Amino acid sequence: MFGLLVFLGVLQALAFVAGMAAFAYGPTSYSLAIRSGSYIVVALWGLFLLNERLSSKKIFALILFLGGTVALAVS
Repeated sequence: MFGLLVFLGVLQALAFVAGMAAFAYGPTSYSLAIRSGSYIVVALWGLFLLNERLSSKKIFALILFLGGTVALAVS
């Protein structure tokens, strides 16, 4: 159990460093959009691993988020 917690702590530290590097070397708007992608990961985690239900409001919000991210990527 302790090894898993250490691994997760190291993983979180690496994610923080990667996020700060993205802010330092890339456009802030793109960095924020990609960093906010965790909402989609969390929604999928809840859907598949925790067997949660997605309400129509959550589905609509995820579609809007994906659309905004794609719009930033192609512009």
